[in-house]
Amino acid sequence: VLTDFPSSQFNHVILSVPMKQDTLWLECTSQFESAGFSGSFTGDRHALLITPEGGKLVKTQEYNAKDNVQSRLSTVKLDESGNAVAQVRTRYTGIEHEDHRDVIHNLSPEEQRKWLYRNISIPAFDVKSFSFDLKKGRMPEVNEKLELSLRQFVTVSGKRMFMTPNLMNRWSTVPQNTSKRKYEVVRSSAYTNVDTIIYEMPAGFALEFKPNDLSFSTAFGKFESKVTIDDRKVTYVRTLQMEKGRYKPDLYAAMVAFMNDVYKADQQQVVFVKSIQ
Repeated sequence: VLTDFPSSQFNHVILSVPMKQDTLWLECTSQFESAGFSGSFTGDRHALLITPEGGKLVKTQEYNAKDNVQSRLSTVKLDESGNAVAQVRTRYTGIEHEDHRDVIHNLSPEEQRKWLYRNISIPAFDVKSFSFDLKKGRMPEVNEKLELSLRQFVTVSGKRMFMTPNLMNRWSTVPQNTSKRKYEVVRSSAYTNVDTIIYEMPAGFALEFKPNDLSFSTAFGKFESKVTIDDRKVTYVRTLQMEKGRYKPDLYAAMVAFMNDVYKADQQQVVFVKSIQ
């Protein structure tokens, strides 16, 4: 909205309910949106509030990286051939829950299964079972439960086993770098991803290599990853927080460098070697 140019710049109507300490915004065209949740559709933007004293511009609710969270806990049991069975529990809050909310309301169970196959970022897998639980509220959430069968999840070469511990949340692409960027970079939303994956390795394998712990922080976001080994148990924890904002063109190269660092971190591997019997 051009705030200094009075004109008709609006294409939707929502309801404002003034209260003592806050304002409740209601989306009146949806049959299933949580009351009081503006989300990505009407949140964090200017609205023309019609009052007895006339119209005035106000901002609707903003959702930050602490509101928009994807938090995942996975347990993965591997066999000697590199296949695995995974139990995955994921909690989506704020704007992060919206895709799953739409799937719950708009797709049949069979269509939901097909949607999972299209959206789970694992090369070869089967969905053994799944469920979604939607909790409405001013900060709604979806809890997802998956049981997955993973085919050739790790690479077995001779007596070695190569495993990329980031199970479902690897960055696969980064923007192209350019020294001639003319315009600002605009990130319109913020979010936090937390992944905890616990692997049970097959008997008879010993650790040969694990990546160093990583931590880097920039104006664009923060990243941390850590791998710990306890006998046959491998625990991988990854936290990524991305911020929203407007960044000048000369900061674009630094943003791409940060994203490249995340990409490289997501590809790191743990190597096990079969013990001599």
